[in-house]
Amino acid sequence: MKLRRFLAVLLVLALMLAGCTEEMIDDSAIRADAEVLLAAFMNDDYDACRAVVDASVADADLEAIFPAIAAELADLGDHEMTVVGWNKKLTGDQDQLTVQYLVSGEGGKYYLYVTEVDGLEGLAGFQIAEAEADAEPTDPAGPVHRVFTVVGIAVLCFVAWMVIDCARRKMKRKWLWIPLIVLGAVILTFTVRDGGMSFRYNIGFYLGLTSLATYAAGGFQVKLFIPVAAIVYFLKRKQLTITEESVVQVVDEAE
Repeated sequence: MKLRRFLAVLLVLALMLAGCTEEMIDDSAIRADAEVLLAAFMNDDYDACRAVVDASVADADLEAIFPAIAAELADLGDHEMTVVGWNKKLTGDQDQLTVQYLVSGEGGKYYLYVTEVDGLEGLAGFQIAEAEADAEPTDPAGPVHRVFTVVGIAVLCFVAWMVIDCARRKMKRKWLWIPLIVLGAVILTFTVRDGGMSFRYNIGFYLGLTSLATYAAGGFQVKLFIPVAAIVYFLKRKQLTITEESVVQVVDEAE
């Protein structure tokens, strides 16, 4: 009974968390400032820009760059911001965090770098540049890439094998194990580029392979597909199989 409840909880969690993504950095505060900054440029509102940038940035410097950036982002339109890199410097009382976002909108794609420093109010600095064609990583050619591809295909074949094995096997709690094998996977993504590093994980089944990709301007991205539930099933399947001996044992215990 305890195992059945445990599997049921795992299934519910897998269904609830499928597609969940987590960054190894809490960017909620700096993201809010970055969104205000973008809105200020899009609306040509210098006062809003000045309000979100720390006073350590001189008015003259901010006024000098504001018109050109505002003109560049005037047609950005509806957009999304995605973390593509970050860098954190720990320097005593003034820790510094720089986050790189890929801003994708109707008017183009841009890299937005924003920096916050402990003890300062608002952004300590920012930089906006038009994103190049390498905004998305591309799969490279070569033996290393082929190794990752083969491993990825092998992992998906392993998951399919475990599903078929579970469906054909006379076993306990089959109705729980089959969806768990499919959904109980983790994808780890490591990205290194532009002097920063990011890590995230996805929980749930994805039609993606373990892969290695690179950026044209330097850096790489590694995705590792780990079928956690399929591995657990593979290790426990003999114990879960209903055999004649187990049936006889149950009958004997009942008598």
